[in-house]
Amino acid sequence: MIAFEDVHKLFEDELTETVVGMPVEYDNVPDGEDLKDAKSGNEKWARVVVREGGGRAVSCGGNVLRRFTGLAIVSLFYPRGTGARALRSKASAIADHIVKQDCKNVDIITPYLVVVGDFEDWHQANLMIPFEADQFTD
Repeated sequence: MIAFEDVHKLFEDELTETVVGMPVEYDNVPDGEDLKDAKSGNEKWARVVVREGGGRAVSCGGNVLRRFTGLAIVSLFYPRGTGARALRSKASAIADHIVKQDCKNVDIITPYLVVVGDFEDWHQANLMIPFEADQFTD
């Protein structure tokens, strides 16, 4: 059985500051000192958010298999005016890392990049990581 919290934990465990290569902000977690310093010092940083989508029963009987979809989003923030090549390269490396992981009952669908563009002091791109997760219920 897999629960919503298990999916969040999986992505948070896989998309650590070490893997992402910069301070990371997670959903509803206070900013650490590294993250505060990066934001105030105009240094690169990332945000990891996991959003659950719809679900459906894909089997019937005693143990029903339910499958739900979702989207993990890694927002990369680079200082404005530093160029987008490094940002795209980092997004490629993160995508390559996550698709190679054994994610238990979670199937990673091909990640893609959405360039948001410039906003205030930042150039932002979102690495979108769609997934499906299976849960057996009694």
